[in-house]
Amino acid sequence: MPQAQNPEQLAEGRAAAQKQEPGAESLTPGPPLKVALLGFGTVGASVARILVERPELANRLRLTHVFNRGVSRKRADWVPDSVLWTDNFDDVLAGQPDVVVEVVGGVTPAREWVTQAIRRGMSVVTANKMLLAAHGPELLRAAAGAGVRLRFEAAVGGGVPLIHGVREGLAGDELTGVAGILNGTCNYILSRMFATGEAM
Repeated sequence: MPQAQNPEQLAEGRAAAQKQEPGAESLTPGPPLKVALLGFGTVGASVARILVERPELANRLRLTHVFNRGVSRKRADWVPDSVLWTDNFDDVLAGQPDVVVEVVGGVTPAREWVTQAIRRGMSVVTANKMLLAAHGPELLRAAAGAGVRLRFEAAVGGGVPLIHGVREGLAGDELTGVAGILNGTCNYILSRMFATGEAM
């Protein structure tokens, strides 16, 4: 089953893996994961705030790039000067981030950006439902082939950590199916259809 994690969970996973390795007690924690953010709208700005304003993340995650169209109008004074603001995706790739967080939305050009990041050995975290619906299996295969991770828990169930709960909490069980309404919009539409008899 595909796994999903946010950047903080990726860093925790790396730290946990180091602890489990033989002789890990002698390992010192590595440098923080470099995180490039694609998109600086409502969601992107919120992710950036978490990355730069939570001191407990400073030794695990470091925002290095913000990529957005019309980047000059998006700049925020609370983002550290060390962060590169750009509207050129090649600048992001050249910075060799460990993790690319894609919150641009849509299929094109998000698919191309995610694919390029994966091919360059960068793990990707996305909240892009449309991209996953159109190309999820393809992107998961590409990530597995490149030895990186594609995480998408933010695109599932309104950001409720559903995938992590199923993967970790039900690891010893055989999961044969999942049924339910995991999205507020779907809930509204289905409730209205039921109440009014409207067809799709």
